[in-house]
Formats: sequence, structure tokens, C-alpha cells
Amino acid sequence: MDIMKNTYLTTVLIIFLTLSLTANASGSKFASHEKIRTAARQFLVEKANKLGFQDFTVEVGHLDNRLKLPTCDSELTAKGGNNKLPGNISIAVRCNSDKPWKIYIQASVKAYKSIYVARSPIARGEIVRKSNLKMAKQDVTSLNGNYFTDINLINGHIAKRLIRENQAIKSYMLAKSKVIKRGEYVMIIAETSGISIKMKGKALNDATIGEHVRVKNMNSKRIIEGTAIRSGVVKINI
Repeated sequence: MDIMKNTYLTTVLIIFLTLSLTANASGSKFASHEKIRTAARQFLVEKANKLGFQDFTVEVGHLDNRLKLPTCDSELTAKGGNNKLPGNISIAVRCNSDKPWKIYIQASVKAYKSIYVARSPIARGEIVRKSNLKMAKQDVTSLNGNYFTDINLINGHIAKRLIRENQAIKSYMLAKSKVIKRGEYVMIIAETSGISIKMKGKALNDATIGEHVRVKNMNSKRIIEGTAIRSGVVKINI
């Protein structure tokens, strides 16, 4: 009788343990930390792709093992802060189920992009030409967006300092070159209703492309104001 009783109790215990293990395996009362990290990682991957980064790595921090958040019945969503990529960023991962919660997790993105660098050393005061430049894949993580992918924004500028070979071109290295110099003779182009009139003038101030310049019409002796459009040429609208 005792043997049958012990056998019965053993069977009940085995069934109870099996059901408990099955319940734990099929679901947990707490949200998976790995799923939270995956949601943050996926958000950053999509954002980096939209920004056009060709090569990048994403590292997501770990959560404290003591952190216990309720299981989320809905898909986790992630949103970044105001930090610019690449670099360090705080990601908010949110659960929008009946028991909502939000947790912040730290992450970092290291990115590479094809940008313009110096093909050869460019001396201070030298005009930067297309022949001085080349595209190269660079780590732009620490450049804070201060780089160029459009050669037209560089070509024709003056180097304010020595730019070394293979060095990334940055805005503070460049100065706009003066296309109009005070005292020199220029061509004035006046346009109205599709008609273009050209006349000779004398510049009264220096100007870079797009800047206003005062010129003296050599025929009428009148002083007029126009816009520098290229070397030695000023455009006015009548």
C-alpha cells in the first residue's frame, strides 16, 4: 500500500514539475532584455540606412539584470533622441500593450561614408580645384557632419590652412574666393524681359560669388548695385 502511495505521489510530482517547466518555457512574466536590445538595434540600422551610410556598426548597451518589465503583448517600438548619427545616442523602447512601459537604452553607431579628401597636399592660400580632390571612404563618426559629398561646394574655394594628403575636407578649412576685387574693371550684365545688355564698369568693393557688389558704370558714371556671378562679371536686374 505504501509503495502504491509513494508511486502515486511521485507521478503527481513529475506531472507538476513538467507543467511548471512547460509554462516557464512557453512564456515569461517579464519582457526579454534581448528583445528590447533588438528593437533598439533595428531602429538604428534603419535610420543609418536612410542617412546613406555605406558601412556602419551598431552597438547596443546591456540592461541591468535586476530590471523586470512586464511581458509586452504588442510589438516593441523604438525612437531615438535628438542626437545626430553617427555617435552615441539614447534610444527609447516602448511597449504599448495593456500594461505599457518605456525604457531608455544607450547605443552607439560608428559609420563610414564616401567623402571628399585631399588627393595631395593643398597649401594655405591655394585655390582648391577638382584635381586636388578625390572621394574616399572615411570614418565620419567624429566629424559631426562636417564633411563634403558635393564637389561643387568645394571647388574654387581658398584653403585657409595646409590640408594634408588624404585629409577630409571640412568647412572651416575653406574660404570663398573673391571673384570681384575692388578697383578692377568688370563686365556688367543687365537683364530685362529676356534682353541682355552688357556694359563696362568698375568695382567699388570685393565680393565672392552671390555677394552684392557696388559698381560704377563707366558710360553713365552712375553707381549701381549688382550680384557677383563669376570672376569679373556682375549681374543687375532692371
